[in-house]
Amino acid sequence: MNRDLIRRSSAELVGTFGLVTAGCGAIMVNAQTEALTHVGIALTFGFIITVMIAATGHISGAHFNPAVTIAFAVTRHFP
Repeated sequence: MNRDLIRRSSAELVGTFGLVTAGCGAIMVNAQTEALTHVGIALTFGFIITVMIAATGHISGAHFNPAVTIAFAVTRHFP
């Protein structure tokens, strides 16, 4: 398998994992404590996307949505 493909896939995996973990974690914290509100949850998603784009965007293109990544791969829109 191509090493570059493994690097890109790993970067997407890390970014998606961070997004889901932090975002869903914020929702769960809000459900338990009602301290974050909708604004806090939205800010959590925004901050984690910003961090993941900065951390792995140069490797993978920063889609962080498996549906988009798979669709681009199937339709051969990746360089």
